[in-house]
Amino acid sequence: MRPYYLDQRPNGFYRVRFVDQKTGLIISEKSTHKKCFDEALSVVNDWLRNGIPSHRVNAHISSASAVTPPQQSQKQFDVLSFAADLASGKITDEQASIVFALLSQKFGTSIPAFTVPQVHTVSESAVTGILAVPTVPAKAAACRKKTPEELQEELELAKLAESSIGERKLVDFLTEEWREETSKHLDDKEIHGRKNTKRYCYDMRSNVHAHIKKYFGDELVKNITSKRFNEFLKSLVRNGLSGATVNKTLNCCKVPYDYAFNQHWLGIDLFSSISSFSSRSKERGILTNGEVGKLFNLDWNEKGGKLGNMLAAFSGLRVEEVQAVRTCDIESTVIHVRHGYNTQDRIKDTKNHHTRDVPVVPAISRALKEYAKRNPQYSDLSLVFFSSRDCTIPVDRKFFENSLYRALYRIGISEDQRKERNIVFHSWRHFYATQMVERVRQEQAQQALGHLSPEMTKQYANHKTRQSIEAVESAMNDTYRQIIQFPGDASA
Repeated sequence: MRPYYLDQRPNGFYRVRFVDQKTGLIISEKSTHKKCFDEALSVVNDWLRNGIPSHRVNAHISSASAVTPPQQSQKQFDVLSFAADLASGKITDEQASIVFALLSQKFGTSIPAFTVPQVHTVSESAVTGILAVPTVPAKAAACRKKTPEELQEELELAKLAESSIGERKLVDFLTEEWREETSKHLDDKEIHGRKNTKRYCYDMRSNVHAHIKKYFGDELVKNITSKRFNEFLKSLVRNGLSGATVNKTLNCCKVPYDYAFNQHWLGIDLFSSISSFSSRSKERGILTNGEVGKLFNLDWNEKGGKLGNMLAAFSGLRVEEVQAVRTCDIESTVIHVRHGYNTQDRIKDTKNHHTRDVPVVPAISRALKEYAKRNPQYSDLSLVFFSSRDCTIPVDRKFFENSLYRALYRIGISEDQRKERNIVFHSWRHFYATQMVERVRQEQAQQALGHLSPEMTKQYANHKTRQSIEAVESAMNDTYRQIIQFPGDASA
């Protein structure tokens, strides 16, 4: 049974009501004179450790039941008289239980840590004539006080038990809140113009079942405190997951819980004290200019795979943007980056919801237009890189990745070396950024890459360290001519 209730009054101040641990009755109440929950909780914890100050007894409790803590009494408390009254039956069970509750608060424990010996008789000593009173065992004095953390956990469990979602399984609650058809918080975000993509929601549901269900199983919301969530997240770190993955799992829980707290489904903000983890990941590797020259001067088995990689390398497009390129997006010296693609949302906006124009090497532009004609439904709106199963959807991203890895192996970079250097398809954006910042101003490179902040461009270009499209176009043409011999390219 909880030792107290802490709630906020209409005037904004938090009130504490202390509970008789035997009867469950509220024996007293007092304002903390604090409007901040954390400050109020600190006051209550202090009272539990050091004794309850003089306070107004709840008007609904009879004066006969109101007991002033001995240490706060105006006059000396006569222990012998009390013992005699207890033995003679003058002290009722209810009054005795109130004393026990106050002693519990005094020693900071919700259950008395000692058993008071049963009093059968009270007699005068033949020698001293003094009333003989059973002594309290010495271990009472050593009764352990509860730590603030333990008291906080008790409060959280009490609030969770009262919540409207307390009896639900954690996994069911989170899964529902990350499913578009059933989620209250996703619906609210969409109304406010901040809709999540289907892919993001899919990833969050996958996170629930990959990590959260594995740890918590079928446990109910009401049994899981902030301490246990913290222990869960730390276990993910100990198991070798990256800080970014752990933070994603943290948000998977925090976002629905924060919404539940704001909607008053929960009476406590469990995640206010949980910090995110360092998300520094292994630096993305890039190829040298010499390695890029060897790679693209090879004859690849997959022509589309080579062309997609070249487009990424010399225009800085993300893999989902390469997948979504249509015939109408290609001009002789410019690519209009208007869409991205994933298997959940299909053709969608770009990652940051902004379109951009990126200079493209003329030889690559011509090759893209020629390759686009292979589409059985070729038109201005047809996809350049289409699936062999359905030409109206893009080829899978793994097509570009696997083509790259096979080509790397052919120029002497083994799979182990590739992994060690952390070279992946996305490395092309880092390669492009590095080439750009060496030749054009940072704001020009930022525009070409489609970054919303210069900090992101710096992060991409930190391997060595847009006003006009012409400057970017000239820089990349120079790079291209230096290292590539493209079939049919007279300018090379």
